[in-house]
Amino acid sequence: MTNCDAPLRQDDDGGYYDKCLLHDAASIRAQLQQLIDKRCMLTATGEAGAASMLTAPLAIEGATLWIDVPPAEAVLDRLLRCARLSFDGVLDKVTLRFSSGPPTLGAYDGRPALRLPVPERLLHLQRRELMRREPPPGALNCLVPGRGPATGSPPTPTTIRDIGGGGLAVLAPDDALALAPGDLLPGCVIELPELGAVEVTLRVRHIRQVHQRGKDIRQAGCEFVDLSAAAQSKLFRYLMQLDREQLARRREQAVE
Repeated sequence: MTNCDAPLRQDDDGGYYDKCLLHDAASIRAQLQQLIDKRCMLTATGEAGAASMLTAPLAIEGATLWIDVPPAEAVLDRLLRCARLSFDGVLDKVTLRFSSGPPTLGAYDGRPALRLPVPERLLHLQRRELMRREPPPGALNCLVPGRGPATGSPPTPTTIRDIGGGGLAVLAPDDALALAPGDLLPGCVIELPELGAVEVTLRVRHIRQVHQRGKDIRQAGCEFVDLSAAAQSKLFRYLMQLDREQLARRREQAVE
């Protein structure tokens, strides 16, 4: 098992990740306590990407989970206005994700801290659930809505290099799309062959420059944010379709 970037959000009920969810209260508290004991960091995200911060779990007291507050008051204010917050972290190379709310401001050990209910479920993800697949070159595209101060600008078409349950990597000409790690991209549309369009929100995790066919190309590795159960279903049907196609090609090659 290893780190991954798949999402867990409050609308995952009935989705692909159900088999990875912990519901037992004792198991959930044990996982959270390990995060605290090993001083693991968490990424906290407000609803629909309202705000994001790097933080740390501080303690569990009864039904309360204490989380460190962000240094920026503006970020704290946005988080406190959210009905729920989503958290993700890594424990012994396994990704743990959960959501809880509403957050309230309190004090732990004499310092400001966020007070949240201990979550009722926690996602414990293994690498095999999130392995990336590569679609045929140029077969899968993602339309990224226009960005910046200009309104009504057309979306930018990008090519999907690889895709999995947790995210994807897109390619675009260096001058076509200015992205940076941490950017939130709502309203992205992926047209899945034979399955139709699916709208997703992406968060850019890393950027790298590649040289392809004499051109400078920007590759953005992104994670899915607030992925709905309906979107999950379509995406995993497409991934299974890719697996079947790859298996068929291998069988044909073996016959030859």
